[in-house]
Amino acid sequence: MKFYHHEIEQPFLIEPIMLARDLALFASIRFVSRTYPPAEPLNISTTADAVLDRGVEGLLLVDIWADPNGETNCGAAVFDIGREVMNLGGHKISGDWTGAGLLFLMIAMAQNVMGWNRYLVGVNELGGW
Repeated sequence: MKFYHHEIEQPFLIEPIMLARDLALFASIRFVSRTYPPAEPLNISTTADAVLDRGVEGLLLVDIWADPNGETNCGAAVFDIGREVMNLGGHKISGDWTGAGLLFLMIAMAQNVMGWNRYLVGVNELGGW
């Protein structure tokens, strides 16, 4: 898995994701640990080929951007990660992207990073779930 250490206020890793042949968006995934080191979030590659350790706890922040510089946010989701549970704590989808499935994309990205063995909660109120 590719990890990049930066402070939360500093620039972070933004990588392209292809939704369709002619539609590219950009994504960033950051994990802020409750245990180690809380002041230095991990910037995680969207092409990660491994999952975080089962024992990690903290906040996972997934953002979708319209541009590679991270100036126009299309959507964001925050997940509270526990040992057994991954809770969708909140999300926001901007403008024309409402109803386009970005939230479900961010949930899938979070599950790929955290592993599919945690219970996903906080989604019962979502339409189409």
